[in-house]
Amino acid sequence: MATGTYTLDVNAYEKSSDGIKINQGESTIRLTVPQVLTTIDVALNNQNFNPGENVSFKPVLLDQTGSFISDQLTILVFTKDGERIYERVVMSGEPSYFEIPTNLVSGYYTTEFSSQNLTVDKTFFVNEKAIASFEIVNDTLTITNIGNIPYTKDVQIELNGKPFVQN
Repeated sequence: MATGTYTLDVNAYEKSSDGIKINQGESTIRLTVPQVLTTIDVALNNQNFNPGENVSFKPVLLDQTGSFISDQLTILVFTKDGERIYERVVMSGEPSYFEIPTNLVSGYYTTEFSSQNLTVDKTFFVNEKAIASFEIVNDTLTITNIGNIPYTKDVQIELNGKPFVQN
């Protein structure tokens, strides 16, 4: 039954063998049906992500009739070893974003959405990606691996107008 306040009118009577009402009573009762959380529905913008991309979550709380509930819920992201790497409290229906660090290990991650006594889990996969950062300071080139796998690509460097390739 949908959330709301309802009025219940009760009319009871007794009839004689001739069909005439000989006894009668009436009463009115007001019933209130509370909104009860029954479902957490979650939309993810994808199932596979590259390091550096954003995972977008849009959790929605629904009641016993499938109607929207405006309330807070908690989002947690865990590694396969159970380490918590993200946590946020958001409102139902509002999108939230988790930026995947460029060096986050490739694999499956579990996202937990919870409100009151209800919890829903979703998983997503972080792909392998080689990413490097290049910086020149005081004529020194520093190449840093910021990806989640070893950076094995060749790098073309130009010195005094002469290019050369370095692994």
